[in-house]
Amino acid sequence: YSLSEAGYLGWITITSNPPEAQIYIDKKEAGVFQKTPYSGNLAPGKHTIWITKPGYSEYKTEIEIIRGNDKHKVHADLKGSEVGYLNVRGPDITAAAIYLDGKLLCERGPCRKPVQEGSHTVTFKRNGYKPYKRTIVVQQKTETTVTARLAEEPGRADAITAYVIGAAFLGLGVYAGLEANSIQDEVEADIAAAGCTGSEPCPILDSADPRLSWDLFKGGKFWAVTADAAYGLGAITIVTAIYYTFRDKGAPSTGDSDVKALALEPTLGPDFSGVALGGRF
Repeated sequence: YSLSEAGYLGWITITSNPPEAQIYIDKKEAGVFQKTPYSGNLAPGKHTIWITKPGYSEYKTEIEIIRGNDKHKVHADLKGSEVGYLNVRGPDITAAAIYLDGKLLCERGPCRKPVQEGSHTVTFKRNGYKPYKRTIVVQQKTETTVTARLAEEPGRADAITAYVIGAAFLGLGVYAGLEANSIQDEVEADIAAAGCTGSEPCPILDSADPRLSWDLFKGGKFWAVTADAAYGLGAITIVTAIYYTFRDKGAPSTGDSDVKALALEPTLGPDFSGVALGGRF
């Protein structure tokens, strides 16, 4: 503005604690006006001023600028703490949810969010893929980029097959056990009908009786041993199936992180727009 124009404006000083907060005037959608501390001319009339900084509470006030007055002041004491930025990226995260310290940060990636200083755990989760977890240390005025490469969860066909085989063995064990018990009940009924008691041999039973032999599908011993073997194999197979269900097979999800200082931020001045150099050197 020229000196002649300045006489028709008012002078304002805007400060904040902490400094380098973003200033919006009248319309937030117009973008950042400047950063604190700021001093300059402003058109006469009522204005709404917002002062914000990531990680801090927002300050809002209204002020009336009087033409030719150079004593307009706005100061904001913001509550909060400094932040850095977390930028999550990766080729397989468009359908992945991102969690920070166990709380949902982004419903899907990629995304960029302000994060409080300190140590944090970032977790990527996507259905059908192995999760990826990484611990990072966020510092103020830096951007930490975490890139995740999610690996697909392998199929569980081996576990399903083991469950089916295990169930078949257990079913065979039940059937064989019932057959063995049936033969035993039949033999005991014959002994009782013959009036045999004690340890003396019962005349109705002899070594040729197939029920007392190892004959396939006829002998009680055959069915009893078959039941025991089937139960044992079934139990082993089911345990194997459970192991196949929960074991972590295949390549894991991988990722890496990178930290850089924040350098350029968009700003708007009273008669210009562009970028302002930030960070420390």
